[in-house]
Amino acid sequence: MAYNPPGTNIKKFCFILLFCGGFISVLVILIQDPLQHHRLWACPDPCPLPGAGTFTPVPVKRTALISFPGSGNTWARHLLTTSTGLLTGSVYLHPLAVSISSNGNGKAARVVAVKTHLAPAATRAKFLLDRGILLIRNPYEAILAEFNRQGRGNQTGIRTAQSFLKGWPKHVQNNMGGWKNLHLAWAKDNTSLHVLVYHRMVAHLEQELHNTLQFLNLSFVTPRIHCAVRKPEGYAHRKKPDWVEEMAVFSRTQRQSLNAAIDSVRKALLKKTGVDFADMDQWKR
Repeated sequence: MAYNPPGTNIKKFCFILLFCGGFISVLVILIQDPLQHHRLWACPDPCPLPGAGTFTPVPVKRTALISFPGSGNTWARHLLTTSTGLLTGSVYLHPLAVSISSNGNGKAARVVAVKTHLAPAATRAKFLLDRGILLIRNPYEAILAEFNRQGRGNQTGIRTAQSFLKGWPKHVQNNMGGWKNLHLAWAKDNTSLHVLVYHRMVAHLEQELHNTLQFLNLSFVTPRIHCAVRKPEGYAHRKKPDWVEEMAVFSRTQRQSLNAAIDSVRKALLKKTGVDFADMDQWKR
């Protein structure tokens, strides 16, 4: 009779118990929800690496991804590339985007969307757009995010409390009107628009991406929204400094002006799209 070291039978018994227990757990899951077999057995689709993508196989409608600086355009482009596997473009020089300069119609028709912070006429000077995605963010957050970006020289840095005071009053004054004017210009333009709201993306990413891809209607793309949901951060997430209180850094007069701008843009978007973005009212300070 072969010699069994002490404890061998106990180890075998434990292994069999664990195996059976795991198998029974899987059966219970499948009985409770038969659709779970897709998650348990199916191999996930390959997800593109951050920033990786290809040109569209055929020309598509030239789409502007419009936003005021600090509104999350880089993040939105990361999500579009991750969920489609396609490149994005930019009217600015950017290491992870196809540069779309003057007469860039050919390139603009081979990417999923082109970043711009420009008004309609200035954007058309770069390429003849067919439609646009208007990415809109709370102006208090956008103005603050852009001030941090300018002060740190990159898309993730934040200012210290000491450096914040330098240039802030002028920055706010210069950008309050800019936020309002950019959104009003596009709302009054005849370009077909899909409105993408930043805080809705944060709260309901999967649904907002689904709506955006429906608008883009890229028939040759198999959406990989699960890839974007799995890795939503991208490489340009900037956190608001812990010490910042928006009620303190924006004066009462500035808040009154921005609150009025929010109302104006909301009314213009309602007239443009037929949709009342009522949650914009929560942006007021």
